[in-house]
Parts: sequence; structure tokens; C-alpha cells
Amino acid sequence: MMTDNRAHIPLGDAPIPISDFSPLDCFGSKPRLLFCYFQIGKGEDMEPPLRLEMEKSVKDAITEVWVRPPRCKYPVVGLPWHIIPYPDCEITRQQIGNVGAHIQLGELWATKTVALKFTVLRPALFMVFILDGSLTFRNRYGRIVSRAKARTFYMTYNYPLSFTFTVAKGKHAIMVVAIDGDWILRSRSQLPELHGMLDSWQKEKKEEIVLPHLPLVHQVKSLLLQVRNEIVDSLDDGIRVLIHLKACIMTYHSMLAAKRRATRREKTGQVWAIRRYVYRHHRDREKCTASMIAAGTGLPVWRVHELIKEHFGTKPYGYLLKIRMQRAKHLLKNTGNKVYEVALEVGYSDASSFIHAFRKYHGTPPKGLA
Repeated sequence: MMTDNRAHIPLGDAPIPISDFSPLDCFGSKPRLLFCYFQIGKGEDMEPPLRLEMEKSVKDAITEVWVRPPRCKYPVVGLPWHIIPYPDCEITRQQIGNVGAHIQLGELWATKTVALKFTVLRPALFMVFILDGSLTFRNRYGRIVSRAKARTFYMTYNYPLSFTFTVAKGKHAIMVVAIDGDWILRSRSQLPELHGMLDSWQKEKKEEIVLPHLPLVHQVKSLLLQVRNEIVDSLDDGIRVLIHLKACIMTYHSMLAAKRRATRREKTGQVWAIRRYVYRHHRDREKCTASMIAAGTGLPVWRVHELIKEHFGTKPYGYLLKIRMQRAKHLLKNTGNKVYEVALEVGYSDASSFIHAFRKYHGTPPKGLA
């Protein structure tokens, strides 16, 4: 139970003060719950947006126990366990309805690799917390939507569709929370990295969005532990849970923003590496193929193609031609060199090939600039 409402979560460029999270922001119309996810829904009704599918025989065999099963590692205080005996896989599940939120935690033990089916019943945002093990999610068409590894978390948007998740032999654990959607929309200005996902959710687009998987850092583990240990007997208790949950989202957002900034810096460095390499070697066409650029910059060949297309709008040879033609124009205007001299300088073995390429690129013959 949190006793210091001024506690800070030091992550990203600046700490996130817990006291900045208004309890009133956390209220919505009705709470919801789902299995395997932190879900942010719209609050139409009490039905969870995700349904775990099972045969009637499995449903009839579900048992409820109040004594913690020996294998359960992540108990939610004060709740019973529901034991779901799938063939080749046993699931223990805990759940609680809270003001504005619904929490569930599932732990799975598989005796071999198994695939279980679930259905998203309406457009929904999810946050996935993988505590142990790993899961592979596929949509009903068999396309892999996500590969989730232990000690990671991420956000995703899905529209109504059936999915399967596959687990390998062994132990797997996933924490689940569903939250009323009104408060997250009121927090939109604080979450610019999530705007695209929030827009898709609001417009109920028929698409799947999976944001980057991020490490389950100490701050998030601590928040989830507080959620699991909070005994909800009053409205104030429920508000404290919602404060912890909002802090999870804000922490994810901070980490995501930092990751994207780092990615942009890395991409900028890679583009400049390609620029430098091609400029140095533009006289030798054989050294400016995608494979040679990749070898010279330490990038994969596919990344070279991707960056040249994204930043220069062309293929590797098209970028080489651009460098050659820009260099040739500069030399013709500023050095007084002859056309054939400039042709040799930018990598052409004869003047006629250079003149043809120059005219095609610039729309004018080179002698007009010489």
C-alpha cells in the first residue's frame, strides 16, 4: 500500500511525480477485465473485451481455491484462484473488479507446446506484462502478431478478431489489467507517443498495432507488486490501484519516447555513414553497390536499401548518380575544368557517357556550365 504520495519514478528525461496523477482522472463509467493483458477499454459494459475460449468440459472442470497453489509465484492478495485444466496445460487465474479497472493474473504450466484460443470482442487497447516464460500471438489468419518474451511489457491495439497464443513446455506468467478508457483519453496530452494508437482505438479501425516490447524495469515491477498487494476494501484503496496503473502507462510512455529518440539518433548516424561512404567512393561504381556500401558501413544490405529509399527516394545506384551529378555540376561551375576532365573526376571512363547522363539528369548539356 503506497504511503508516500510524493514518491517519484525516476525514468526517462525527468521523474514522474505520482502526485501529478489526479485520482479523478482515473474514473470512468464501468470497469472491465481480461486475461493476459492490461486493457484500456471504453466502458460500455462489464463484459471483458477478451474471452479465453475453452471446451465445455474444461469450463465445467474449473475449480476455485482460497489456499495459494504451491506453484503460484505471483499471488494477488485476498483473491481466490480459479484453476483451469486445459489438456496439456493448467492455468491458475485471479481477478478483481475495481473502480475504473479490472485486474487479472494468469500463471500457466504446459507439459508440451500448446496453442490456446481467445477472442477480442470489441476494439481495445492492451498492455501486455510477461512475468515468466514467453508467448507467440497469431491472428486467425495465422500471421504472427507478437512474440512476447519474459520480463517485457508493451502496448497493442486490436479490433474484434480471434487469436491464438502458443506457449512452450514449462512455466509462463502474465499479469492482466483492464481500465476504463475515459481517463486515458483525458491524459492524451501527456501521451504523444500513443496518439496513433489512441486514434485507431477511438475510430475503431480494423487494424492491429503492436508497439515496441520494452524491458520490465524495476519501477514497473514495483508498481505491479503494489497493485498485487493492495487490498481493495474501499474507494480510496481502488484509487490507489488506479494511480499505480496510470504510473505504469506513464513509465511505458517515457521509455518508449526515449527508445524512439535513440532510434532516430541511430538512424541519423547510419544515413551519414552511407553519405560519407558513397561520396568517398563515387568515382568507382563497383564500390557503390548495396553490398559494398553495407560492408563499408557495417550495416546489413537490407538496411542500406531501406535507408537510401527512405531518405533519398531512390535505389543505391540512383543515389550514386545523384552524388556524381551534383559533384559534376559543382566542378563545371567552379573549377574551369574541361567536360572530359570532370567526367573522369566523377567516375566516367569517357565523356560521351558522362554527357548523356548529365543531360538526362539536369536537362541541359554540361558544356553550358563549363
